[in-house]
Amino acid sequence: DGHVRAGDFAASRNLYLRLNESADAQVRLRAAIGYEGAAWRPGLPGADACALLGRALEEVPEDTADPWYVTALASLGRATAFTGDARRSRELADHALAHARRLGDQQVLLHALQTMMWQHARPGEIGRHLALAEELCALAKANQDWAALSTGSVFRCAIAYIQADRAAWSAATADVDLSVRGTGELFVAFMRRCGDYAHAFLNGDFAAAAQLAEELLELGGSFGPDDTEGQYGLQMYMLRRESGALEEVRPLLGALTQAEDTWEPGLLALYTELGMRDEARDLLWQLLERVDGAAARQSPWAQWTAVLVFLVEAVLFLGDVPAARRLRPLLAPYSRQQLIAGQFVAVFGPADAYLGALDSLLGDAESADRLFTAALAQATVFGALVHRASTLTAWCAHLASSDAAGIPQAPRADAMRAEARRLAASTGQHRLLRILDRLDERSRPAGTAAPGGPDVAGLTPREVTVLRLLAEGSSNREIAARLRITENTAANHVRSILTKTGAANRTQVAMMAVSRGWLATPPFARNQ
Repeated sequence: DGHVRAGDFAASRNLYLRLNESADAQVRLRAAIGYEGAAWRPGLPGADACALLGRALEEVPEDTADPWYVTALASLGRATAFTGDARRSRELADHALAHARRLGDQQVLLHALQTMMWQHARPGEIGRHLALAEELCALAKANQDWAALSTGSVFRCAIAYIQADRAAWSAATADVDLSVRGTGELFVAFMRRCGDYAHAFLNGDFAAAAQLAEELLELGGSFGPDDTEGQYGLQMYMLRRESGALEEVRPLLGALTQAEDTWEPGLLALYTELGMRDEARDLLWQLLERVDGAAARQSPWAQWTAVLVFLVEAVLFLGDVPAARRLRPLLAPYSRQQLIAGQFVAVFGPADAYLGALDSLLGDAESADRLFTAALAQATVFGALVHRASTLTAWCAHLASSDAAGIPQAPRADAMRAEARRLAASTGQHRLLRILDRLDERSRPAGTAAPGGPDVAGLTPREVTVLRLLAEGSSNREIAARLRITENTAANHVRSILTKTGAANRTQVAMMAVSRGWLATPPFARNQ
């Protein structure tokens, strides 16, 4: 137990394995319970814990009046959830919870409620899950069981995000803080910092979010061999794609495709964001052949939501209508909820925005507009700048496709693109700005100039903005600060401008821009 509190779960498991060698069946039962408690925290697969608990339960008489027997049964339910067997884990957990309620032992009931938190909860069951979490927190406070409070309040935080309830998230976070002080456990502190990461990401403060991800990786490293590199990888992917810094990963794709432990949905996401159509199409359909079973098994707290989002994003990138028809029923149950993977490992925003984009692809413009309206309202009420910007951008893409289909949307689309660009610029969501640049280009009549100057050498409106800053002598660091993008992204823009204009260096391109009248208005004043 001391090792668990210190975050060294591997050392704790080793001690419990030694205790499992005892000749006393009751000691082995308690050791198996302890082993499972040191396995779920770092998110290990549940097979080993299931084996220990299964053998230990077989070696003692079935006695649902025995607190340790019921406790072991509840632990087995949680361990089974970590194997992905949702049906069996729910049966065990419900059985254990019913016996715990009959026993009247509050410590057993606390344990059973904690294990219930890790059961598969389908989108329609979120309300019941929240009720159990609230019951757990109330009972934990009454018994001053701060470890139990941490579990309940952590899940209340996640559910508050799913339900877009900012006030509930704040209240649950206050209880997490109480549990951090009460337990002193590093793992509880780790979960608390995951919430901080999500807040920074949602506010568009990607630099702060990146720093928190680094701190979480370092803190996770203190858990011994149970590291958190998988979580860190997904967090950094989300940050890099928003800030436009994924291009650096392209040279690594060859190695990733050869590695045995590469997470294929993550590889699909990279193919999508890097514009690799053939690779994305092949992998998408490979995953679709396996997706239906996964959808039935995976918990929304684990990887499934990220898998679903990355599949949908690939479908939208490819414009694959058959795949969209196949995926939409899997996403539809999440309507009116926000999508989250893990404990704030990735926050994707309103599911209705993704459903709206799918309906746009499927040709149902009326449904798409209705869903985008709901998604934007949800993101606005929740106060997430990043989600507002991404929802508006996706809606703009839908309006552009409607316009192309002969449904005039120009005045409405222009205003929406302007607002989306304002928000994306304020948060530094370079990915969205790139999408909006393409939409701007599609909306301009052939032969007309980009806003703020002529259509120079195929430069995007964003690159024209960077060119203006170059013309006034701004460094990459100054460009990044002015446009709220990373310095690396600024450098990528400069390289693209040099390539398109044929200039040898930034000084030459600045001189060309001025001498040839490429910039219709004077460069920005430095004090502007």
